[in-house]
Amino acid sequence: MVHEELKLQLAQFPGIAAIGVAHSGVIDSRAGTVLFWPMVEGWNDAPLRQIIEEAHGLPTFLEECVNAMAVAEQRLGHWKGVRNLLLVNVGWGIGSALFLDGHLYGGRDGMAGEFEHTTIEENGSLCTCGNRGCLERYSSASAIVGRARAELQQGVGSSLLHEVGENLDRLSVEAISAAKSYDRLSERVLSEVAVHLGTAMASTVNFLNPEKIVLGGKVPEVAGELFLTALLQSLRQRALPHAMKEMTVVISQIGEEAAALGMVFIAGEHVLRARCREIKGESRLGGGRLDPSRQRAESGSHLLCFRSLHYLQVPLSPGARKGDCSRLP
Repeated sequence: MVHEELKLQLAQFPGIAAIGVAHSGVIDSRAGTVLFWPMVEGWNDAPLRQIIEEAHGLPTFLEECVNAMAVAEQRLGHWKGVRNLLLVNVGWGIGSALFLDGHLYGGRDGMAGEFEHTTIEENGSLCTCGNRGCLERYSSASAIVGRARAELQQGVGSSLLHEVGENLDRLSVEAISAAKSYDRLSERVLSEVAVHLGTAMASTVNFLNPEKIVLGGKVPEVAGELFLTALLQSLRQRALPHAMKEMTVVISQIGEEAAALGMVFIAGEHVLRARCREIKGESRLGGGRLDPSRQRAESGSHLLCFRSLHYLQVPLSPGARKGDCSRLP
């Protein structure tokens, strides 16, 4: 499906210089490899960059999804101009990314930001990573739905039964959030999930002392103020007062295209660096000489970036087209 969509986009926009891919899981962006992705069995050590480059003949850049979202927030959203930042994305799973001193922090192997595998219950539920008690098992959309479903199965009364009937597979975080103002089960589950997240976040705040935290993903988007209020209460109870001073927590306003937007910046900077090296006679795009089928990448004027079903085709800046190295961050 992805290959077919890429072919369609490339046929429609023949001036594409590079492809940017935002992917969930544990990513080695330098090697272009998906090291581990629990959503698909066997999707370990997958050379995704190589697969796409060989299929479509264009330089491809791979980044972890939440890192790409963080770049979009830092350049366009609440994070604009802020140098020490934490993004926590709460969707079906949880992910996070860090900007330290104005730079996206990846750690030694690019694996920094695995906030979802913070242990909050030593003997808790088994996580997909093999550990027990990880935050993702208690504060993600899957945890919210699982918790509400389990209580309904145990006979807890709730208006959610009027929404989904006897088919509890229809239960969703959207339905639970929609009922939060009048359904005690929905309100309680969302609040408790937010408290767990605030507890884990307090340690990060004490350790890193960020200026701002941005919450992204479906859960904060649909749960809104109830979720944010419970999270902040937990965070303020547990974080050091001086670490919390002047630090703000906000819900992202960029939306579902954040990761694709972030890849525009990431891939664009790779293209610009490569063209600067080319001008200096050091190398061509991708680190070596392009074969004939990839020559169009050298003069391409657009980027194709995507995450899931969100595709963006955007023009390179005039500086990137000409190799204006002064525009590099």
